[in-house]
Amino acid sequence: MDLASFSAMYHAGLGQRHVTSFMAALEIPHLHHKSMKAREREICPTISKVAQESCSKALEEERNLTMKKKG
Repeated sequence: MDLASFSAMYHAGLGQRHVTSFMAALEIPHLHHKSMKAREREICPTISKVAQESCSKALEEERNLTMKKKG
């Protein structure tokens, strides 16, 4: 549950307090902020790596298209 909660929080652009309030409104037990921080430290490096690779790939595609138009 904690990994799913963190993933939803990250993708929705919400903070820990927002998620805690939302879960409380639904009467779902919430996670301690230290648990959320631990999941963040666990997942964020992978997310950052994938984002960096995606940006690099897009940049390369743009570069290739620009060179095609010029050449």
